[in-house]
Amino acid sequence: MAINLFSYDLEVTASPFVIEHKTYTMLIIKDISNEKRRLQLEKIFYHDILNISGSLDGFLSLANDSNDINQQLRLLRLARMASVELQEEILSQRTVLYAEKGELQSEFEPIDIKSLLINVSEIMKLHFLAKNKNISIIDSPSITFNSDKSLITRIIINMIKNAIEVTVTASPVTCGWQFNENEIQIWVHNHQYIPFEIHPLIFYRNFSTKGKGRGIGTYSMKLLAENYLNGKVSFTSSEKSGTKFTLSIPII
Repeated sequence: MAINLFSYDLEVTASPFVIEHKTYTMLIIKDISNEKRRLQLEKIFYHDILNISGSLDGFLSLANDSNDINQQLRLLRLARMASVELQEEILSQRTVLYAEKGELQSEFEPIDIKSLLINVSEIMKLHFLAKNKNISIIDSPSITFNSDKSLITRIIINMIKNAIEVTVTASPVTCGWQFNENEIQIWVHNHQYIPFEIHPLIFYRNFSTKGKGRGIGTYSMKLLAENYLNGKVSFTSSEKSGTKFTLSIPII
């Protein structure tokens, strides 16, 4: 069953008026959630895109001006990383916008989980956040199941991105999967932990531990999993065991 994950922004106006010497108040409540969500997404999107495109332009300009082949190769690799990040940001924002408007169409196809997770981890190793960090896969027997490959990829990317963003250089980020006769569970683990008092807020749309104007990643995981994949996203976190996000999808 689809889960309503929306929060609501309301514009409230109170206007006093008098009828037959009696004072009344007219209260008008207007739902401006769509406008607020659109403005927030635009603000995040433009901020991130401008930063990444600026970095990309800088790397290419430096590479063009350099006569050192080794420096050129290093700068071109950085430019490649920036272009991957730019594409991922655009795809992520587009997916959330379509999902919130109910315009996404799930396209189920056979998926080999091992191949998918290897491909996603290789993509994420090119991300700026992954610089000097270790992303590894815990190998298990693979399984083929039917689901939407694009949406699962988007969820896993967000899980890995969240993990590497808070992970210190020496701590690994590990990914893996397990399955039973009813569902497959795809997980991402890091050694940092989320304080217990904010656990209930993790999947709220505008909540983030990374500062004002964020809070889309975990929200979009749950939105896509529960509203389009018939699955769920959950997490466990403690000082002793770190944090583990899990995407659970029924095997069909």
